[in-house]
Order: sequence, then structure tokens, then C-alpha cells
Amino acid sequence: MNRRELITAWVAALFATRSNNTAAKSDVGSGTFHRPKIERLSGKGNKVYETDVCIIGAGAAGITLARALANTDVQCLLLESGDFELDVDTQRLADAEQAGLQSNRVCRLRYFGGTTNHWGGWCAPLNEQDFAERAWVPYSGWPISFSEVEKYYPAAQAVCELGAYQYTPQALSTNERDFARLSTERLAARFYHFSDPPTRFGATYRDELKAASNITLLLQANVISLEADADADHVHAAKLRALDGSIGEVRARRFVLACGAVENARLLLLSNGVEPGGLGNRNGLVGRYFMQHPHLAAATLQTGEVDALEFLFAKHTAGDATVRASLSPSAAEQAERRMLNCAATLDRTPDPVTGYGALRYIWRDLRKGQWPEDLAARIGRALGDPSSIADSDQLMTLYMRSEQAPHPDSRVTLSDAVDALGLRRARIDWRLNDTDKRTIAEGAEAIGDALSDMGLGRVRLAPWLLEANADWPTELWGGCHHMGTTRMSHTAESGVVDKQCRVHGVDNLYVAGSSVFPTGGYANPTLTIVALALRLAEHLRAGP
Repeated sequence: MNRRELITAWVAALFATRSNNTAAKSDVGSGTFHRPKIERLSGKGNKVYETDVCIIGAGAAGITLARALANTDVQCLLLESGDFELDVDTQRLADAEQAGLQSNRVCRLRYFGGTTNHWGGWCAPLNEQDFAERAWVPYSGWPISFSEVEKYYPAAQAVCELGAYQYTPQALSTNERDFARLSTERLAARFYHFSDPPTRFGATYRDELKAASNITLLLQANVISLEADADADHVHAAKLRALDGSIGEVRARRFVLACGAVENARLLLLSNGVEPGGLGNRNGLVGRYFMQHPHLAAATLQTGEVDALEFLFAKHTAGDATVRASLSPSAAEQAERRMLNCAATLDRTPDPVTGYGALRYIWRDLRKGQWPEDLAARIGRALGDPSSIADSDQLMTLYMRSEQAPHPDSRVTLSDAVDALGLRRARIDWRLNDTDKRTIAEGAEAIGDALSDMGLGRVRLAPWLLEANADWPTELWGGCHHMGTTRMSHTAESGVVDKQCRVHGVDNLYVAGSSVFPTGGYANPTLTIVALALRLAEHLRAGP
């Protein structure tokens, strides 16, 4: 992580801390308080901890899982690499070598609350077709159905503080906003709910976890390896190390990895004391199928209804929820076009992909006293797209958020570089293929055709989508939505964990979080991460 990224992470953490200290959204820990059970590995020497369930990672998945086990007869130890505030040296442990496509933003925060400390609060469930095996999408299909996950979504809504679980156009339409008319055989109106302001899991649920009689929080504790028996089918300990050199060990009946898609894979690969390729990796699948959600401007909509559409697609309050509408090709349209799932939001704000947007961004930078880094490219874009300048007051941008096709060579492996603990860093090789690019073009075209049929304007694809063999534009972003790497599957030959999120072949090791997603749909993963954590907690409460 470079200096700029470290500063960005520190500023995000500072803002999150201030907002949580001034405006708590929930009354938590309001019952009888027990003595806070918080320890730090640092300075403790070689200490051994014994527990029923050891949860490794205190982000959305780990905290949700711990809360769901709170005040039961299951003794739980929740481990966090960092502390309650961001520490630069600890954050550097998350540095990774970048290969393939770049996503140059600070994604993972390594302190209590994890990435929810700078999460934007966007939430949506996966769609039913996301769980199905699609003939045109290799490696698609979950070993569980949509209905098995959907029953946990209402509770997940409450954890994320979103309001009622309502995502249909009929439920969210009002006299002012009629979304139902946007849903046709070819088009679906989809919705994002917002945790507003975003729920910072670490601050919001800290006191509740401290008050729980059966939970201990262990901070500044980095798991350096999982120790398995001679047959690699049972984990008996997790080895710990702090940055000050302190060491420790956790012995537990069951272990849960909840460190995010990159670190979950990295820790399994590092745990190679018995299996040379890493724990759970006999079939070479740990770290594979790394996915994100390609985010970028896909097209412009020329319309005489800018004001009306801007109002319709703006973030707004609907009952007890804060929501925003988007448009997606229907499931039938996706099947007919043999494309992935995707959704587009509509914004009046011009995007740099258009000539008008390029001029606007040049003017913005110059007004700030900054010389645009890509001035020549922006001028060229403006000169090559004069119609957008003439029609600037009639344009809206279709900003696409798309599913990524599972790709076995898009993966997390181990780098030769090591961190401050002497552990090999992760190497992230993010790859997209022709299906991913075609989906963005087909998705924008499908949405455009439907809008045109409704008399709402015409869509023009971004120039890079019209060029054969064009590179992905520099504006591409993955959303910091790390998924895959320990995918859920029926068999060990096709994935890393089973439908209960237990590592194939290891009887007491589980994985929580979006690393278990076989496919990711287009929806932000947090709501599904929380739903799956609640599902896993139910399984763990039931016993081995």
C-alpha cells in the first residue's frame, strides 16, 4: 500500500469514528452488563486460549456471526488483527501484490469492524437467477437455492439497519414515483436500500458483544497458520502473532474464517504444514474464481425527460427505507442474450466517457488549480464526441454495475514478498473476459431498447464498447466487492466449501463471507454476507 492509499484509509477511518461517536443509530448492549471481556495479544507472551468457536476476523461476517451466537452456551472467541482504531502498521499487513487488472483503491480495512468502517451502505439481495446453473455461464450454480438464503434476508436487513425487506416495484412505488411501469418482459426495476448513515458494525455492535457472557474479543491477534492433524481433516489450533512479537494459540472445537476473500484464501494457502498446497486445497481451487463487480459508465441516454427521470432514479425515502432504483435486463432477456446479470443507475451528472463530460472534468480540475493528468486524452474525447456537447442538457449517464463471470485464472495466490510478520503476501490477479465486456454492452443496449419502446429516449453506447478488442477503460472499478476464492460447491472437485460453508474434507473448519459465492450477481454483497452468516450461526448453534 502506498502513502496515498494509507492516508485515504486513515481519513476514512477518522471520519467513520467521528460519525459513530456523535450519532449512534442503535441502542445496543442495553441489558445487564458483564465485565467487558476484551484482551490484546500484544504483550501477553505465549498464551493459549480454549473455546468452542473461534471466529477469525471482525468485519460484517465475523461480527454478525458472533452476535448470533451471543448469550448462548457456545463459548466464542472473536479474533481481530487490529484494534478499535486504525493503525498504519497493522493496515500494511493487508498490502497485496497486484497483477492483471488494477483496482487502485483502499478496499480492506484491518481493524475492528473491517470494511464496514468505510462502507457506503449500498444493499440489495441477489436475484433468483443468480443461484441457478446457467448453460451460457461456465461454473455457475450454487449448491443452495435462492429460497434457502432469502429466508435470512429480513433479519439481515435489520442487522444492516435498512428498514423493511421490500424490493419489488409494487411495494416501493408511490403517487410521485411509479416504478411498476418500468417492469416489462424485457426490463426489470431493481432497488438498492441504503444503510443511511452506513452502519459501522464495529462501533454499532461493540458494546453488545462486550456485554455477552460467552464472547471474548481478542485484538491485535494475527493468525499466521491453522494447524491440522496428520490427515489434514481436522484443525486443532490457530497460531497467533502480534506485531510486537507476542505469540499465542487458540484451541477450538470449530474455526470460522471471516477475513474477506483475499485473506481467507491467503490463510488457507499459508496453512501448509500438512498439505503442501495449503489447507483445503487438494484440488488446487483455493484462491481461484476471484470476482468483483465491474463498475463503469456504459452509455448515455438522450432524452427529453431528464428532470422526470432524475427525480425517478434519485435516492429517496420510501416508508422507513432509503432506496434508489436501477434498471436491469429481465431474467428472460438475459437468457435470450446469453449475458450475465447487471443493473444500471441513471444520473444527470455527465461522465468523463462523453465529450461533454470530458470538458466538464477539465473545467473542474482547472477551477481547483489542478492540471488534468490526461488533458490530451480528454480534449481528444471532447473533439471526437461533439454531439454530446450540443445535447448536454438532454443527456443522462447509464452507470453499470455488472456481474463477473467465474474465471478460474482470476485468482489469489501467494507472492514471494513477505509482510512484517514474515508471512508471504497475497498476489491478486483480477481478470475479466469477453463475456464480462459483452454483458455491459448487451445490458446497456437491452435497457436502451426498452426505454426507447417507452418513448423515454435513445441510448448511445460508450465509445470503448464499440471498438473491437478495446482495452478496459481506466475508469473501471471493481467496487471493492471481493468475492470467490473459496467457492461453495456440491463436491470438493468443484469448490472449496460445502453448502454449510464447511471446508471440504476438514470436519471443523468453516468460511464466512463473500469468498464462498460461486457467482456474485450485480448486487453489493454485504446483505448476502450477513444473511449467510446468520445461516451459518444457526448451523453452529445446532452442534457439530
